[in-house]
Amino acid sequence: LGADARAAGMGGAVRAATDDANAVYWNPAGLAGLRHRHATATHAASYQSTFQDFLAYAQPIESIFARKTGRERDLRPDQLGTLGVAVLYQNSGRIAQVDNTATATGDSLTQRDMALFLAWGATLARGLDAGVSLKYVTSKIQDSAQTGAADLGARWRTWLPGDFPYAVSVSAHNLGGKLKFHEDADPLPLAVVLGQALKATKTLTVT
Repeated sequence: LGADARAAGMGGAVRAATDDANAVYWNPAGLAGLRHRHATATHAASYQSTFQDFLAYAQPIESIFARKTGRERDLRPDQLGTLGVAVLYQNSGRIAQVDNTATATGDSLTQRDMALFLAWGATLARGLDAGVSLKYVTSKIQDSAQTGAADLGARWRTWLPGDFPYAVSVSAHNLGGKLKFHEDADPLPLAVVLGQALKATKTLTVT
């Protein structure tokens, strides 16, 4: 369902354009673009009593080269990268339980999902960013299941003729995780996504 309001307004087409703490979710390579600390919080109320919350914080880590020279050197970024943490929580509301004859049992359950993220993004060379996000996922229906997974991302930034900033990205999500309820293990949905972003004017970005 996504994470933040900006991405929701853009249909989720933000993986090449994300450059704040929300990159922990969309593409960890986007963390490399941060120059200042950033925190974000989103609450999304959906149908009936379903809701989703997303909290994220990102902290750039200064490079020793920046402390010594006070400026960026060629092929030596002024940051070692950016550390990001986040939590994504979804609550599907209270659901009345019925038996196999559709008769109400008088009991109810609340289905919940949560993911905890620890991410790192950095500039490897001028214009080339990379990142990794490790996450712990837990899901509760009536019983609970837990797993670990990883997201990987890369982004290349350049300029098109006419001095238009342009970026292309690739990210892979939910690598390696399976949720197991009782005897059955269900893999997390694997997604590999290509993205592009073109800054057409000072205030307009097309993705």
